[in-house]
Amino acid sequence: ITHPDTRVLLVRHNGADAAFASFRFVEEHDVCTLYLYEIHVRETLRGSGLGKALMQTLESIARRVSCERLALTVFAKNEEALAFYRRLGYIPDMQQSYVDIEAFAKRRSLHRAADGALVLEKTLGRATRASVRVRSRRKGLPIATYPSSGRAGGS
Repeated sequence: ITHPDTRVLLVRHNGADAAFASFRFVEEHDVCTLYLYEIHVRETLRGSGLGKALMQTLESIARRVSCERLALTVFAKNEEALAFYRRLGYIPDMQQSYVDIEAFAKRRSLHRAADGALVLEKTLGRATRASVRVRSRRKGLPIATYPSSGRAGGS
C-alpha cells in the first residue's frame, strides 16, 4: 500500500470500514492491467455480495481507463478464495502459474505454483498500448511496467 502508484478503495457500511482493495495499473504481457494486490471484506459481511460488488467496481475502473485485463495473486491453498474468483470468471494466468486448467475449471486439486500462489486473470476487453498511455496520463493514473526480470519500474 505504500507504493506511490497504489490506489485504495475503501467501503464503509453503517459508519465502519467494511472492505478495501488496493491495486495499481501495470503493464503485463504488453497490455494495461489493473493488478489487485489485496482485497479484504470484514468477516461478518462475507457472503453478502460486497466482495463481488467490489470486484465488479474494480473491473469497471479498469475498463474506464482502457485496461483490458485484471490480475491478482491468491494463495493456492485458499480454496474459498479460489472458488470466489472462479465464480467471477477468473482463470489461472498460464504464463505465470503452473496449473492444470481443466482441473481448475472442474474444482479438482491443482498443480501448485512453486511459491504456493497462483496468478489469476480475467480479460476485460481490448485496448491498445497507445490509448492506454494517453488516457492514463490524461486522467492522472500512472502505469508502472514490469520488465521480464519481475522488478517494478516506471513508465
